[in-house]
Amino acid sequence: MFGFFKKKPTPPNEQARETLSRTATIIELNLILCRSTPSYKAKLSSDFVRGYFIGFFDASLQYSKTPLRDDEEFFICMLYGHEALLRKDISSTTEYTRASIHLQGVEGFDKGQAAGGRDYFDFMNKTINSPVTLLKVFHDN
Repeated sequence: MFGFFKKKPTPPNEQARETLSRTATIIELNLILCRSTPSYKAKLSSDFVRGYFIGFFDASLQYSKTPLRDDEEFFICMLYGHEALLRKDISSTTEYTRASIHLQGVEGFDKGQAAGGRDYFDFMNKTINSPVTLLKVFHDN
């Protein structure tokens, strides 16, 4: 059905690759401070965190006005961003991303997606100094 599961996906254009790589770096700075928490792996798999990542990456593509033709290109971009962000933390970024996408409509995922998008736009618009929602989630604040 989806032939792009067989190899590492590459976003359709250079703008998408650059945007997603920079975005993964922003989130990575937060994850560095979260990896030492005892519940790191469990929270990484939570609906909220999965939604947060999708929302943050999606917002970055919107903010940079990166054109995507269809849902397949969107999914490839999400795979690329998750691979850049989580390759050290999980065994299959493809499976993680696929499972995350299927959570749309689940309350925790939807809240996380909205929070991720809001954090990205607030950070880029200098409304906040740093996106810290993930830190709060992982450190139970």
